[in-house]
Amino acid sequence: MVHTIAQENPSTVFATRDRIIEVAIRRFGHFGFDKTTMAEIAIDASISKQTLWNSFSDKRLLITAVIEKVIGEYIASIEKEFAGSNNVPEALEKLLIARKQLHDKYSMLVAQLIDPQTLVWNKSLIEAKDNMKEKEVKLLRNLFMQGITSGELKPMDAEKTAVLILDVLTTMFIHAIDWSSIPDPNACEDLYQKQKDLLALIFTGMKACPHDKTNYQS
Repeated sequence: MVHTIAQENPSTVFATRDRIIEVAIRRFGHFGFDKTTMAEIAIDASISKQTLWNSFSDKRLLITAVIEKVIGEYIASIEKEFAGSNNVPEALEKLLIARKQLHDKYSMLVAQLIDPQTLVWNKSLIEAKDNMKEKEVKLLRNLFMQGITSGELKPMDAEKTAVLILDVLTTMFIHAIDWSSIPDPNACEDLYQKQKDLLALIFTGMKACPHDKTNYQS
């Protein structure tokens, strides 16, 4: 008797789906989207091709699920770090560390998420990418608004500042990495230090002085 997804135990279905995503992350992260087949993923996950297709009827759906999981982990890490930060500079440094860890752990996936050719044939990745930036902006905007309210930062457009900082960090990342070869750890470390120095300069301009605090609180 052939069993369908509807007939399977829900917990088993979710466990299988999670396992497929984990296997796909490793496969896509090593070989890339184009050079990975669904058959290879099924073999790595020790499941039949039919079971794989029951969970993901299209390779693009699996790719989207992989990216959404990676992004979800990244955003959750920032939320946790921001919640445990004592001030804006500490939170900004933790943001950089989270971005560096994302790039180090998922370098191939991040590269493909940035690649325009990849985005052309999988529009859902554009949505995932935009969703990630929207969440990043929201977290950074809220951090700045809290800083303004506490008097740590001078009054400013928190959202505009958040978008500008994230755009600059992403641009620096794109231009610093050689996408035609394996990422150089030294280049990544150099980029991290430059971004850290940049955020220190930006914070100096954002930091409130006694005059700013008086104006804001009056």
